[in-house]
Amino acid sequence: MRIKNKKNSNFLNFKINQLLALKIYFLFSIFVVVLISILFFNTGFWDRNKKNIITLAHLNGIINYKHYPEILYHKGNSLFINQKKIYLNINQKNTYKLEQNRQNILKNIELRSITNRAHQEFVEVTGSITSKDKKLRSDIRLKGDRKIHFQSRENSSYKLTLKKDNYFNQMKKFSLQKPRIRNYLHEWIFHELLGEGNLIKINYDFYDFYLNGEYQGYYNLEEGFGKTLLERNNRRNGPIFSIFEEIKESSKDQKFELYNKNYWTKKENIQVAQKAVQNLNNFFSGNASAEDIFDLSKWAWFFAVVDLTYTYHGAALKSVKFYFNPINEKIEPIGYDGHRLLPNFNKSILSYKPNLNKTI
Repeated sequence: MRIKNKKNSNFLNFKINQLLALKIYFLFSIFVVVLISILFFNTGFWDRNKKNIITLAHLNGIINYKHYPEILYHKGNSLFINQKKIYLNINQKNTYKLEQNRQNILKNIELRSITNRAHQEFVEVTGSITSKDKKLRSDIRLKGDRKIHFQSRENSSYKLTLKKDNYFNQMKKFSLQKPRIRNYLHEWIFHELLGEGNLIKINYDFYDFYLNGEYQGYYNLEEGFGKTLLERNNRRNGPIFSIFEEIKESSKDQKFELYNKNYWTKKENIQVAQKAVQNLNNFFSGNASAEDIFDLSKWAWFFAVVDLTYTYHGAALKSVKFYFNPINEKIEPIGYDGHRLLPNFNKSILSYKPNLNKTI
């Protein structure tokens, strides 16, 4: 018994000494880190490069690690909140068609690595979304022009156009994509502020996305352009245009893409669309003043929001959409693809100096 007790005593002493050594090592490590930090922050190198180092830390998101406890807290709370869900159903045959289309687009992008654009026709298939236990039939295709839209099947982006009298949350057309494609919450803020100025505001929301019953993660829903959008924003149905991305923005010979072309090229509607195109061409060619063509109060609000939120990408001619109001025959802006370029709002980021004049 005595021998056994002696062994236990030796083992206990060894454990105590081991813990003491670890404590000393831990405290010594902290002392060394603090000492090195004090010496570093008192060097001429830090004084000369302080601003650049802080800017890089913010640009690369290093500073954001301090927010991890807050992020984990909110993530924990979110587990007890019922997230909005959207279910997309595509049969096996059409799923294969979309996958083949995705792979072909990806190959084209890689071949055009300099421009990183995919200029080709998308394959459209039929499927459905489930809403309140009701299946809504829809035309479905992939969407996007950047590689990020097609890099993997699990993270692909989709564009939906519901058939006949089907509507999902008062929408007929919308796209589904990963939130990072539009720079997370910044795009939502951009659209909400546009709505505060009584501008036409698309629905922009977030959903848990399921594809054929399989969870794909958190997705962003972004409304498309058409009569439903205009009526919900208390506007008379009128043509909506965008500028072809292939056209240089400095060119005076602009080319416009007309949304809902089948409707606006009908005999009874085409004069309204032609009037809108003529007005835009007159302005871009210098034959008409801005006051004659545009609703300046609404454009002023649009540019103020762009300036306030650093969403200068949304002010590019290829991003903003042009709505022709048939009542006063003025062009109004529809905000789209703001994509805030400044990573965060911290004043320490000194290298980013946006220029709205260059953007537009």
